[in-house]
Parts: sequence; C-alpha cells; structure tokens
Amino acid sequence: MTTRKIEFSLRLRHESADLTPIVRQLGFHASAIWKRGDHKSNNPGGPVNPGGHEASYCNLKLGVAATTSLEDGLLESIARLQPKAAEIEKFVRSGGTASLAIAWFSDAVGGDRIPASVVADLARLNLTLDIYLYLSPANQDESFLPTDD
Repeated sequence: MTTRKIEFSLRLRHESADLTPIVRQLGFHASAIWKRGDHKSNNPGGPVNPGGHEASYCNLKLGVAATTSLEDGLLESIARLQPKAAEIEKFVRSGGTASLAIAWFSDAVGGDRIPASVVADLARLNLTLDIYLYLSPANQDESFLPTDD
C-alpha cells in the first residue's frame, strides 16, 4: 500500500527586496527567511561559506493540513491565498516570484492530476508551481539510478 503525505507552502523570491514587509502583509508564519547578501549558514547557524545569498527568499507555511489529496490541498491553499491576491500581484510586479510549493513525500512511485481549473486559479493569483518529490530511499526503483556503463 502506498503511503504519501503532501505539504503546501508559499515561497517568495526577489533579487533585491527585503521580504519582511510582504511577509507581514500576508500574515503567514515564515519557516525560513533571508535577505540577499545574508551569509549562508548550516542548520546550527554557523557559516557555510564566505558568500552571501544571491537573492532574498522566504518560505511561508499556509496552515494547510498535510493531506493525501493533491487537489484538496491545492484548493485549500488557493482559498487561503485568494484574500491576499492584491499583495501577491504587487510583489510579482516588483520583480518577485511567488510560488505555491508542494512537498510530496511517498514510499512508492505514483502520480496525480491537477485540474485545468486549479491551474487557472494559480495563474490568476500570479503563482508559479514548485513541486518537490521525496521518495523513501528504501523503496526507490534502482533502474533510475545512474550506472557506470
């Protein structure tokens, strides 16, 4: 039996702007945020390299419960973002990118379909779609792994 969990978040990127004001306007919890030029760091907070981030970034938790239904999670995410459409549009017009991010965790290979109406709703909100697949390593199909041939 396939086990999967799907999580949804809003990811904002901008080449130069500080994202703190838009995060405040949107009202969602930022699980990660940095400004262009901030030093990169590892999980404990120590520096990874002398360089800084090339762009500003934040990941906002939408408060959508982790689900096994892609369509239900998308619809709930859109419903939570719809009241913020004007703020998102202004941010995108300023040169930013706003993405609805899907983190799909699964122990088997599978798939799903996103209805055209949902894609249209995302476009109306000026959102791109980021999809991250996380397969359980124990069950990955080894035929997809590179060979030395």
